[in-house]
Amino acid sequence: MPTGVYRRVFITLKWAIKTPRINNISSGARCNRWEAEVWRKWRPRFGWEHLCPVRFCDPFGLILIMDRALQPVTFEEVKSANDLEYGNYYPNVSVEYKPENWGVIAGKMVCVDYGIDEAEQIIKKRLYYQQKSGMQ
Repeated sequence: MPTGVYRRVFITLKWAIKTPRINNISSGARCNRWEAEVWRKWRPRFGWEHLCPVRFCDPFGLILIMDRALQPVTFEEVKSANDLEYGNYYPNVSVEYKPENWGVIAGKMVCVDYGIDEAEQIIKKRLYYQQKSGMQ
């Protein structure tokens, strides 16, 4: 079972289910809620096609369900896909280019971890996205 600092990930045949770790419940829930917001609100505005789909997130961020992506992938595969397919997104979405944060769905490389754990960073990112999208 993959785990991160803030969340545990349970993998099924079709889904990746993310839950906050008990010792980091606030940060893990914040990551889940942010991924859901990015997917629902900001991805459509900016055309970010390289994000793993979020299928469900409860209002508290205690459970987030994404499509399951095939892993592992190599750094070279991540870099190649981002150079060739995705180019430079503007405004940028907060993703890390570590292989463990990426996977493949239907032959397409997608980022499976784009959560942010710090409330202040989320506030700044949200304001940045509002400005860039003209949502004042």
